[in-house]
Amino acid sequence: MKEISKVFNKGSVLLVRGPASIKVIKGKVSCLSNFISYSPVIVRKWKVLPLECEDDICEVSILASDNSYVEVASSNYGTYIWKHYVENILENLGGKYKKIVIIGATDAGKSTFSVYLINLALSKNLLPGIIDADVGQSDLTPPSFIGCKKIKKQIFDLRDEKADYTLAIGVIDSFHFNDLIINVIKKEIELLQDANIIIINTDGFVVDKGLENKISLINQINPDLIFILGNTELFSKIIELYKEKCMILPRCDIIRDRNERAERREIQYQKYLIDSKKKIINLTNLKIGLFGRIYEKTLVEKDTVTMFSKDNYALKIFPSKYEMFIINSMEKTTFITNESLRGMFVGLSEDEFIIGFGVIESFNGSKIRILTNFDGKFDCIWLTTIRITKTGEQKISLRFI
Repeated sequence: MKEISKVFNKGSVLLVRGPASIKVIKGKVSCLSNFISYSPVIVRKWKVLPLECEDDICEVSILASDNSYVEVASSNYGTYIWKHYVENILENLGGKYKKIVIIGATDAGKSTFSVYLINLALSKNLLPGIIDADVGQSDLTPPSFIGCKKIKKQIFDLRDEKADYTLAIGVIDSFHFNDLIINVIKKEIELLQDANIIIINTDGFVVDKGLENKISLINQINPDLIFILGNTELFSKIIELYKEKCMILPRCDIIRDRNERAERREIQYQKYLIDSKKKIINLTNLKIGLFGRIYEKTLVEKDTVTMFSKDNYALKIFPSKYEMFIINSMEKTTFITNESLRGMFVGLSEDEFIIGFGVIESFNGSKIRILTNFDGKFDCIWLTTIRITKTGEQKISLRFI
């Protein structure tokens, strides 16, 4: 680690990429409309925080690693790129604009803008709620889950917060499961009804089917305001359909490569697995959740386990050396190989709300052994298409027949 001292002026932005620790030495320094006190602010690995000087001259001391960077940039970064747009709607936050959707491509700055909007709402004595529906780069939850939270104090990074409620999706992309994602968002909107504004942050899948998915979301939840970050040509269909509700904003210019995004996901998984211990559960006393359904009524025949949902769908776990999910819509049956379960990242719940996380270590037909740091009671394990291996995250093959 090395200590760096930086002086910057009003109108400029100091970009700090973690891992790093920031301490203000001189002047008033804000980050996403939240003033930094004289206590250090921690910047997580790969996270970039934009610091803005609110006095003529500011100075900060930064403890940074070799992988961090610290750069004084122009007002084309930070909240300067959004301020004059947002000022036009501030007085209507919580009134005319209660339900807000944020749309943009990957790395457009949706999460950063969400935090900025949260802090602005709090500065107006409003109670903001956030639904983090970016299943691939979740901040409030591990990937493949959707969390929501009422935020009661100003923040710098959503990853410092813990969701009030979490529901399972099971995948890290929205291509085939948009209906499930929309249903979960609608449930979480109901859970946040006493918030003054509800911010829905979406995933970065916005091309072709992804754009259709966003239009379907807008149609079903009927937001009061749609913030679109970035390429207006890419979102021309949304702008044409909902012109009166749309506000176009510049996107951030901070781009992450695929490896950085993958590592950020893995950091999120590990965050929820610290100090995990082995726990063995009898399958006959357990429900299995998958893609929005809960399966129970376990039937064991030879090496195959069959479970049923209340709406007569079946889940079959069968022996195979291959790792895959097979969804047969005509037969209302999902098939999972037992090899897919080994190393699978899962959610633990009472009813449908996730209260803990774990990794399946082994499955022998009647018992499941998991690694988890959750000590409480749960009655359902929610499966995902993600395995945690020694080399990192691995997506399990998903086939439709």
